[in-house]
Amino acid sequence: MASCQTSSPKRRKIKLFLGAPLLLASLAFHGLVLSLPMPGEETEEEAVVEPGSPEAPLDAIQVSRLPSAATRPDPPSNEASTKAKPPPTAAQPTAPTATPAPAQAQAPAPVQAEPEQQAAADPPPPLDLEPLPAEPPPPTLEERLRDSSSYMPNNLAKEAAGTSDFTNWYLAALSTQGDGPSLEMGDKGLEPLRIQYPLNTCLTPAPVEGGLGVVVNPDGTVNREPEILASTGYDVLDDQAKAVISNYPFPQRGALVAYGLSVVVEYDAATCVPPS
Repeated sequence: MASCQTSSPKRRKIKLFLGAPLLLASLAFHGLVLSLPMPGEETEEEAVVEPGSPEAPLDAIQVSRLPSAATRPDPPSNEASTKAKPPPTAAQPTAPTATPAPAQAQAPAPVQAEPEQQAAADPPPPLDLEPLPAEPPPPTLEERLRDSSSYMPNNLAKEAAGTSDFTNWYLAALSTQGDGPSLEMGDKGLEPLRIQYPLNTCLTPAPVEGGLGVVVNPDGTVNREPEILASTGYDVLDDQAKAVISNYPFPQRGALVAYGLSVVVEYDAATCVPPS
């Protein structure tokens, strides 16, 4: 019996010793077969995809699950909310907030006009014009009297100033006195006022006797400009009569006196020279 028991372990050792190479060869063969790539599968190198390329897989989106209505906590009751509120305190004055100042409207930037529009908008430069010659002063009465072109008939000549002409003028002068000193009517027998015709050229028509209405001061001087009651037929001769009336020797009456004075032009039709 003892020999049988001792031989069995030896047999086992022999079997293990002989089967070990076969086992190793089988493992090596199976490992070689498993290492070969299967058809339709990519190798590890081909399966690698660079990050950022369109074939790169998207990152997984993390989804968080919201608690359901059944699992949400109940809202606090009114009693709890009233207990949580702090006691009211006295209202503290709040500092007034400064209101922002309104933004000032910015003036629009000036629009630059086109050259043609700018030329049309600008006024043309002033032309260098020569100053107009000054108008000569009007001729004096003396110059008019010696200029034959000044003797143009005015078609106002008549025989002489009548009584009605003097009366109408006197009443008009009396109404202008107002509350001033009274105006008396003077004598009608005064010598006529004589004026000179300085040229020897004949006038057509010849001048006629004229008449003046004159107001004289108490000292015999002329009070105001005389008025033509009857024209001599020429304005220049009438103006001469009004200019020389101040030299007439009126009497001193101690009051304002209105006179009707005749005007005689010293014109000699017999010795005058007809105009050429």
